[in-house]
Amino acid sequence: MLIYSSNQKNLVEALKKDHWHNDLIQKYLNYTQSKQRVIKTGRTAWNDSGKSKTYKAEWKFQAKFKYDIVDFDNAKEAQKYMKRILKSKLWAELCGGDAKIPDLEIVGFRGRTAGRAYGYKIQLCAMNGMDAYTLLHEMAHCAGHMHHDVSFRQCILRLTSRFIGVEAAKFLKKCFKEQGLKMTVRQGLKSPEEWLVGYQRLAAAREKIAA
Repeated sequence: MLIYSSNQKNLVEALKKDHWHNDLIQKYLNYTQSKQRVIKTGRTAWNDSGKSKTYKAEWKFQAKFKYDIVDFDNAKEAQKYMKRILKSKLWAELCGGDAKIPDLEIVGFRGRTAGRAYGYKIQLCAMNGMDAYTLLHEMAHCAGHMHHDVSFRQCILRLTSRFIGVEAAKFLKKCFKEQGLKMTVRQGLKSPEEWLVGYQRLAAAREKIAA
């Protein structure tokens, strides 16, 4: 039994006329739903699969631009810097016109954790998270990008360009690409014919491996 929405009825009927089997039709429908979600959210996976590579790219970036990234001596300085971001037109734009105002707290973390964001709350580590880039990173999460995916990287690049510098953002983007991280999501869906070619190619490759 096929599972599809009412606006997919014509597509299903067309595929049936082209002699597509139901299992193949369902696979294509699943692809279209998944792809539409990716286009809308910028998330290419349900899990945070880009987290580790994003961190590696950021560590390289921070080492290169350590003298360009503002350090905070205390919570008051961090709050002042955050207020500057919150007042910017860019922040309102990144939040979709509904500018979110997160709370900021200075805490102690174990290990290498420099910062954390959940809901509208940001925590910076007093030992290794008192700097502008760590704050920008956590604010990108608060802007609605909780996973380290395409939408997060696009957001942090814009924040970096605005508050650290254009050249810094260019280098950060280069670091992301060196880690094999995508910077954009392909817009538009593959036609049934395009998708079928790719599906058959992948199926043939899997059969070859299994043989």
